[in-house]
Amino acid sequence: TERKTGKMAMETKHVAEVVPQLETEVSQLRLDVKTTTRVAAERSAAIEGVRADIDAEMKAYITEESAGKTKGTAFETVYAEVAALEDIIKHLKKEEADRNKVE
Repeated sequence: TERKTGKMAMETKHVAEVVPQLETEVSQLRLDVKTTTRVAAERSAAIEGVRADIDAEMKAYITEESAGKTKGTAFETVYAEVAALEDIIKHLKKEEADRNKVE
């Protein structure tokens, strides 16, 4: 039993030496978890900010693109009107030239 008591005393001493180290490690790990959680939250917030910026830029681009299509359609309409007016002018000039020949 003395042998068992001695062995138990050694184990108790070992545990007494190891426990403070383990407690220190646990405390450090808790700090590391808090730091990692904070950093992850900051990165998540930054990502959300970037997503919001991208969404705003995409909306502006789509709005501009839509306005460009509207302007393009308006240009095509005006261009067709100008072409029709040029045809009328050519026709009127021809009529005028024909009248001048007759006179």
